[in-house]
Amino acid sequence: MRRRHLHRLHRALVGLMLVAVTASGCVRLPDSGSPERVGDQTVSGDTGYVVNASGPSDGASPEEIITGFILASADTRASHAVAREYLTDEFAQTWHPDQQVQVITDSPSLQHSDGDVYIATGQRSAVVDDIGVFRPAGDTVADAYRLTEVDGQWRIDSAPQGITLTQASFSLVYRSVSLAYLGAGAGSLVADVRWFPVGDQAVTRIASAWFAGPSPLLKGVVGTALTSDVRMAVDSVAVADGVAAVSLNADFLMLGQTEQRQVKTMLVRSLTQVSNVTDVSIVVNNVPIDVQEYSSDELDFEQVDDGRMIVVNSGGAQVLDESAWTPESDPGETNTRITQSLSGVTVLSLAVVNGRFVAATGTELRWMGADGAAHTTADIASTAVSLDRQGYAWYVSRGQITWLDLDSGDSGVLDLGGQKVQQAIITPDGSRLGVAVGPQGQTTIEVVGVARNAQGHPAETTAAVQLGTGEAVSAFSWYADDTLLWASPTDAGSTVTLAAISGQTTQTAQTTGGQAIDALVAGPRTASIRALAGGSVLTQQGTSWVDARQSFSALAWIWR
Repeated sequence: MRRRHLHRLHRALVGLMLVAVTASGCVRLPDSGSPERVGDQTVSGDTGYVVNASGPSDGASPEEIITGFILASADTRASHAVAREYLTDEFAQTWHPDQQVQVITDSPSLQHSDGDVYIATGQRSAVVDDIGVFRPAGDTVADAYRLTEVDGQWRIDSAPQGITLTQASFSLVYRSVSLAYLGAGAGSLVADVRWFPVGDQAVTRIASAWFAGPSPLLKGVVGTALTSDVRMAVDSVAVADGVAAVSLNADFLMLGQTEQRQVKTMLVRSLTQVSNVTDVSIVVNNVPIDVQEYSSDELDFEQVDDGRMIVVNSGGAQVLDESAWTPESDPGETNTRITQSLSGVTVLSLAVVNGRFVAATGTELRWMGADGAAHTTADIASTAVSLDRQGYAWYVSRGQITWLDLDSGDSGVLDLGGQKVQQAIITPDGSRLGVAVGPQGQTTIEVVGVARNAQGHPAETTAAVQLGTGEAVSAFSWYADDTLLWASPTDAGSTVTLAAISGQTTQTAQTTGGQAIDALVAGPRTASIRALAGGSVLTQQGTSWVDARQSFSALAWIWR
């Protein structure tokens, strides 16, 4: 399984004592000094911490109780047991910390209101719901905390459900996980990125979120292979010797063998992103069920085929090892047919996925479906073409999103409520469509899910997730599981923005010297983003772009 997209650590939260999860348990840091990294807990390939918070001190003021409670909320062990010490016994029974996470930019300000009520005000940057779906925010929150005295000590007897974390706490404790669901046609897996705290309940939270179903963006787009009756029979997932035991009710046995194997594979791909999980066992009525997962060649997330590219220039098309920009001595039969089909053709844009290709020439589309023969259509793509694993080419023509089934030759338009479309690009797994809509100067960059009908044709879209706005968009590409790239022209050249659907990753890189980016191509690996500016290939170095000293009119990663 290919490496998941990484999210970097942010600054440490001073004042909290942190412990890192290890195989043998927890290790407390010294009581003084700055937090230090003492070990790793890998969730989505990154380092995480478990917060070891302290309970309320004797005689603490109401303000200290509220502040201590918010800090202790980052300690997720034993269902936030330490944070519950700041609550009355009655409220501790009805407080549901997993209902949502409010992420605020910094520690909230406290103001005494009426009686024993205090208002905590902060700038909210994001909200994470109970199944780990991350949504950016930009509003001000004013939460009310009511306190009462219990045996001479202040305790909270009313507060918002869920927890509130500063951005620093959230970045230390929470990590992204790509939940695996079935893509269209069940031929590949789609990554649905969620956020969960590291620690002793991480595997249980991930499994529960998976069984709760896909996020709103992918609802009706991806599948689970489950019937509505199949559910977790035990709420917790135990991990022993690297094996996560997921207990399901007897309805799991009513699924066909294919569906059982699909479920097992999706759970394995999802749960093994936690460092102490190497395999998954499905248990029914306390009996492990012998279910074989599919191999990565049979069912997995979409991935680039060994870092190879097909490139086109005046000398024709060829397959290159992109890391060295040298021709492949044995490109394979399918790739050879593709390069031969592009011989003598002026190619402006190209996409290659699962043995098919589509190319825009400026006067027509040239493509190859499952039959291995070259075809052409007179339609003109006004933007870059893209291609999904189901064999559908995507492009913008006359301001509309147009799709073409490369196997049948059927085509159609996917409407976005009458909005004029500047750019559109599909994910290789076919689940999500990145779009830039609106008139020039008022561009909105969005992502929508793509639902298909019984024939597999794109039929409708899900509600849009907005990633940004800009004056105009000159190039588009997907990067990793949930991240979109786009280039916007500037007086000095172009600015490339990288933004994640999950909202946690936003970066920009600037070209200079008047280099205007015409195309972007990206694979799922670090440093695999390439740009074309007037035929010259640019590579990213930090926040700038440099000339790779290669010239092509079009280039495309070879996706499996």
